[in-house]
Amino acid sequence: METIGQIQFDQVTDRKCGNCTACCVWLGIEELKKHTAEKCKHLRGPAHTNKRCSIYASRPTACSEYKCLWRIGWGPDEWQPHRSGILITMYENEGGFEVTMNIFDMEKAKNYITRISSQLIMIPNVVEVRVINIKGKKALRYKDGNIYNCYLLPSEGFESLMFAAEDVPIGHYAIR
Repeated sequence: METIGQIQFDQVTDRKCGNCTACCVWLGIEELKKHTAEKCKHLRGPAHTNKRCSIYASRPTACSEYKCLWRIGWGPDEWQPHRSGILITMYENEGGFEVTMNIFDMEKAKNYITRISSQLIMIPNVVEVRVINIKGKKALRYKDGNIYNCYLLPSEGFESLMFAAEDVPIGHYAIR
């Protein structure tokens, strides 16, 4: 069973990354000087192997402690990032949790976006959900019952993912 803050994920406990390397491409890693949406230079080998990281034993803390929401037990098997085209990360902050839903393959993701984002906003103590399409440089922000259009801004570092939200909501959702 995996835990982020007070939230326990125990739906599936034996999930493996398998062929999925979404975090090796779509996350920025300061220690590796790797930007978001940039394939890690340490990712090697054919896609069918499970040992593709050439520095796995000594990989940075950002990699070894990363918790992909699917990997730690949230959602059905079909939501595995390389199958769904979506990488989901939950961050703990002092007011609750923020979730980033990184859409990296819109063709695969189009069948899941609404269902996944609807379930994410229902997780207890989730205060914000960001649905980000890096390739399209667009995002949606779900916060305090409102949905906002957003635009991605130039990054200020390797791990930062900056965006600006419009002032007027484009929609609303029910807060649990």
